Amino acid sequence: MHLYIIRHGETRLNKEGLLQGQSDEPLSPEGEAQAEKAAAALQRLGISFDRAYASPLGRAVRTAEIVSGIPRHEILQDPRILEIGYGPYEGQPYRTLGKEMYDYFHDPSCTAVPKGVESIDALNERIEAFLEERRKDPFEGNILIAAHGMCMRAMIRYFEKSSFHESWGREIGNCDTYEVARGAGMDWEKPRLIFTERSQA
Repeated sequence: MHLYIIRHGETRLNKEGLLQGQSDEPLSPEGEAQAEKAAAALQRLGISFDRAYASPLGRAVRTAEIVSGIPRHEILQDPRILEIGYGPYEGQPYRTLGKEMYDYFHDPSCTAVPKGVESIDALNERIEAFLEERRKDPFEGNILIAAHGMCMRAMIRYFEKSSFHESWGREIGNCDTYEVARGAGMDWEKPRLIFTERSQA
């Protein structure tokens, strides 16, 4: 089994520097174009998909649809790979979050969880449950997983068995794509970045 984990394309909230979380914002025209570029890059690598999972948020489902070529109604939507929930702070500019939320956003492992915000422990728990299910699944083939930035940091921490601080500061751009293989011993190999627009800038 090979997993290909991609962050959704750009949205209006991304472009405007607003905290997005679980707000169901669609892809912007630029986000659609980013997903098309990612699809073309993976096709050039000879990668096709047998199955696709996505967060239930529209921006992730649409990214999965474009990149995998799998019809929307066949994409498996799983709430465990939703973005972290920021509750009352969603839609606010990063620069006006206030000290409590700013501190939590930049180092949630050492800061009390603001009221109405999902904890990092809760995020890690649901991500790990989803990935453990994939690890134990006898399915062999290529799987696309369309998710979100903070969600992907939690996934990378799980795969690499790294510390929170090693994974939290990792830059993950829109449509960045990681490949992870499941080895013969049913353990995951380390993820590797196979597509990013940032390296093409």
